[in-house]
Amino acid sequence: MRKKLILIGILATLILAGSLLWLDATVWSIHRYPVKPYVVQSEQLPSTFANVRIVFISDLHAYATGRTDDFEAVLSQVNALAPDIVIFGGDLVDESAPTLGEDQLNELSNFLKLMDAPLGKFAVLGMQDGAQESVLTSLYMQSDVELLDQKVVEVYNGSGKSIRLAGIRPDLSQLDLSFLGTTSESFTVLVSALPDVADRLGEVDADLILSGSTHGGQVRLPLFGPLFTSGEMNYVSGKHMVGDSTLIVSKGLGTTRFHARFLADPDILSIRLIP
Repeated sequence: MRKKLILIGILATLILAGSLLWLDATVWSIHRYPVKPYVVQSEQLPSTFANVRIVFISDLHAYATGRTDDFEAVLSQVNALAPDIVIFGGDLVDESAPTLGEDQLNELSNFLKLMDAPLGKFAVLGMQDGAQESVLTSLYMQSDVELLDQKVVEVYNGSGKSIRLAGIRPDLSQLDLSFLGTTSESFTVLVSALPDVADRLGEVDADLILSGSTHGGQVRLPLFGPLFTSGEMNYVSGKHMVGDSTLIVSKGLGTTRFHARFLADPDILSIRLIP
């Protein structure tokens, strides 16, 4: 009788643990948005950019089939960080979403407009943005967000020297970074939906690379690895030194294909610049 009770207890514990893990992966973790702080120090940063904060978010995958969006929760987290610059790393809308209607466009526009960033808000297109590229391009323009589409923007903090923000398209098969140049006196931030670009810079000048798309693997199983893959997955998340460049990869905010996260919670990146 005692052995039977022990066995029942073990089975009940396993069932409870499995249920909690399932709930965490499919419900709780999806709506957690922890802030990951980073410090980037460089002698190329102007003194006027001391302690300037960049908040980087990516992969919202808004209006994904079967998922509820948390615009207010994300907005609250971003503004609580008091960012000077906000950068969005692509995949604003999920590939499963229908063509955006007026209500959805207004909702997304308000979400973007209400982010407070005195030095500017910027974005690049992601891998799943292509289906609604023209709509999203107009949306960013109407929402005070500058789309970094194969171009460089100079950002100043008051007077003095600037830093450069540059963004590229997610199709690395046609990668052209010549517009960045090979030398620059200005600190250069390159935004790419895919972190794979870090291995293809050649002589191009990029001091800091910000990327997403990987979702951190979205669901990572011990011994098996990530179930979700995007690109080469050489850099899944976190901070890496690639040559002379610092690469920081976000795990993103949303989910796609399947709505679960395990050992790969969403994140919001808070990056403090130090000259």
